[in-house]
Amino acid sequence: CALSHRSLWEQAAQSEDDDVLVILEDDGRVCPQFGARLCRVLDLAKNRAPWDVVHLGFNTDVPLAIQLDCPRMEIQLICQDNGRPVEIGAPFPVSWPQNPPEGETLLARVLDMRGLCGYAVSSRGARRLLDACFPMTATSIDGSISRKLREDVLMTLIAIPPLVLSANDHAVSDTVSSSSSRYNEAIR
Repeated sequence: CALSHRSLWEQAAQSEDDDVLVILEDDGRVCPQFGARLCRVLDLAKNRAPWDVVHLGFNTDVPLAIQLDCPRMEIQLICQDNGRPVEIGAPFPVSWPQNPPEGETLLARVLDMRGLCGYAVSSRGARRLLDACFPMTATSIDGSISRKLREDVLMTLIAIPPLVLSANDHAVSDTVSSSSSRYNEAIR
């Protein structure tokens, strides 16, 4: 997984400064009218330049910390299913309305998040991700990015409502728990 992201970042890093690469995880589920909504999100991001990454979705089983600019405040989002917070590792039923209402799209600064569903990366962002995340100091690329977010190394935004979500089904996920990985010694 990390090598796939790295390879894509290397390609994006060599592209023109206004080029954007969109990367979707294999278990990400995109919303209806994804292309049109993506264009709207990227147009909004141009007004927030310079940015490194625009997350198009998030994991539903862990909190997401964002910062709003007007008024300036930090918010933690916690997803619910049937009125109860989604537990860590719990699957989340992803369904999109067939005809989603035209609504406002918000871009917020990401302070902390875990996991990737889909994101857009600028060529500047790709260069910064390569510098910040390699060599890896976490057990996953998601963990490396998350650490750099908390260290305020990357200018990262998120689209709300999300354009991509994951069902978060750990039974079919290729994610390996770092506590049980047979590769822990090699990673350290």
